[in-house]
Parts: sequence; C-alpha cells; structure tokens
Amino acid sequence: MVKKMHKALIFISIFMLSGCVLIPSELIQTPSAVVTNTVTILPTHTPAPTATLEPTATSTPLSAIYFPQPGTPAYIANFARPAKGCNWLGVAGQVFGPDGLPVLNLIVSVKGKLGNTVVDAFSMTGLAEGDPYGPGGYEIKLANQTFSTNGSLAIQVFDLDARPLSSPLVFDTFSDCSKNLIVINFTRDQN
Repeated sequence: MVKKMHKALIFISIFMLSGCVLIPSELIQTPSAVVTNTVTILPTHTPAPTATLEPTATSTPLSAIYFPQPGTPAYIANFARPAKGCNWLGVAGQVFGPDGLPVLNLIVSVKGKLGNTVVDAFSMTGLAEGDPYGPGGYEIKLANQTFSTNGSLAIQVFDLDARPLSSPLVFDTFSDCSKNLIVINFTRDQN
C-alpha cells in the first residue's frame, strides 16, 4: 500500500511541476453515455514571455556645451613630431571646462574623408603622449603625409557614454608642411 502511495505521489509531483492541470472526467464531455471515474490531463496554457525593451539613447543630440575656442582651428607646423616633417598630418588640442581648467577623459572624434580614404578616428583628452599640447591634451593622427581637403572632415567632443557634447566642427587640411598640425581647442559653456 505504501509503495502504491509513493508512486502516486511521484506521479502527482511530476504533473504539478510540468505545468499540467488535472481535470475530473465529469467535467469533460464524452461521446459515450457512460461516465467513468478517470481523470484526463490537459496541458495548461502559459503565455509566452514578452520582451522588455531596454531604454535606448535618443537620436536627438544633447545641447552643445563645448564650443571651439576663439582662434581655432589654427594651422601650424607639427612641433610635437618635428622629425616627421611632411610625413605626418593630424589634429590636436585641449578641452577646457567652465573654470578654464583642462578636462580629462572626454572623447574627441574626427570623421569624414581624406581624399578617397574614410577617416573615423578618435582620442581621449589626457592621453597625448608627453602632454605636448598641454594638460588634458589630445592628438589624432590623420595621415602619413600632408593632404589638402576642403570641408570633408569634422571634429566633435563626446562623453564616455558617446553622447555628443559639441556640435561637429568642419575643418580643412593643407598639403603645406608648415600647416600639418591643426590645433583645435574646445571650451565649455559657462552655463
């Protein structure tokens, strides 16, 4: 008797864990006029899980809080890498906060075209080797030679979550070796 009860308990446990429901046969219509004392097992309906959408970044950019410092872009000879001469072209500078102090750990990105080459490069403020541009400086190498472009490159400042903190600033490059370093500084709005 105990053995039969043990088997019955195992059977009931399996069905309870499987999500099935036991329905007495009296509640189920059968084509025959004879009603038996059997139990029919019908699976329960479990609704499919619905996807929960994670919040996503909006396509609307944040209000610009960093702006090009007056006097930039400035086109000068590459003083940080003089041995490279005309075999180097890049953009560098600093980003300053509302207090006038350099800001570290911001992303500076340059996108566009240099001739037929697509440019998608970035740096972080504070990573320029040896701080040749000042504390919190950044440097982005664009090419191994000077190159002339007109409005095909843009630079922009982002936070570490890739949210834009400035509007894109379009700038030119020159094939003149005395203008192979484009200095672009950004300052923060006082508000």
